[in-house]
Amino acid sequence: HARPCLVSDLAGSGMPWLVQESGCGWLVETENVAAWQTAIAHCAAHPAERAERGCAGLQALTARFSIAACAEAIERQYRALLVETPSTSTRSTRDILVVIPARDEVRTVGEVVKSLRERGWADVLVVDDQSVDGTADAADRAGARVLRPTLPLGAWGGIQAGIRYGLSRGYRGVITMDADGQHEAGEIPALLAKREQADLVIGAAPARASRARRIAWRWFRRIAGFDLLDLTSGFRYYNEAAMQILASPEATLLDYQDVGILLMLRRAGLRIVEVPVKMSLRTTGKSRIFNSWLSVARYMAISTLLCLSRWRVGPRTHAHKEQR
Repeated sequence: HARPCLVSDLAGSGMPWLVQESGCGWLVETENVAAWQTAIAHCAAHPAERAERGCAGLQALTARFSIAACAEAIERQYRALLVETPSTSTRSTRDILVVIPARDEVRTVGEVVKSLRERGWADVLVVDDQSVDGTADAADRAGARVLRPTLPLGAWGGIQAGIRYGLSRGYRGVITMDADGQHEAGEIPALLAKREQADLVIGAAPARASRARRIAWRWFRRIAGFDLLDLTSGFRYYNEAAMQILASPEATLLDYQDVGILLMLRRAGLRIVEVPVKMSLRTTGKSRIFNSWLSVARYMAISTLLCLSRWRVGPRTHAHKEQR
């Protein structure tokens, strides 16, 4: 409204800072009645100064304190934090980043990272999802780069954070793995062998599936039109085209990293290939989805709605199976 402000000069308050930064008014000593009387009288006696201060506030609102200006300033801060020391040309030559979402998996995550590094996969990122058992420290000791988000992300949120991290560092592709030891580092070459033929390569091990998981697969194959054996495998390779789509705000709306991702990539016309791999049995912990019939019911309901909302995505032209 282009009106000047009189503000208590209260230590630690944001209002004095705002007035000083914008020049939109005056600060008055807290609990000093005489000072307030003087300030009010000064305002009444100096209309030109009131108008000047009011206009300064209006200008500051537009230039610095509007939603758009604040969003831009925050984005600059994030971009500054993402800047690395290596030059752009150096970052652009990076090939594969291994992303591991983890939550309370201190007993296995260190061995998973160690196995990867022993096989030559030096670029390993663990996204710690609010663990309370020392998972992040174990991953760090094993040689992984660790992200520790302030807010809980869930498994898909952790993967998306890793994909965005990979894009910001110039990686051409991302391998996603679980932290519980089911996915074996020795099977990564099987995924990469098909990367020239697809934008997403899924490592499939359908024999591991529980009854609940098999029911879910059968249902989603029917309503979504996927000719894939292992729809929920988290052992995947995404190329840069897939990464760009999955880093989008729309992908942030998804709750899970399997069926919704497949639907989104198929809708974009990307190629999906499935290859058989060996997986180990889970030694600790439990699935975040298939740990109870209630969790399965919630997962089925949400993913079914996704499938129905994408009903017109077209025929099964982008999903293929590869047999070894």
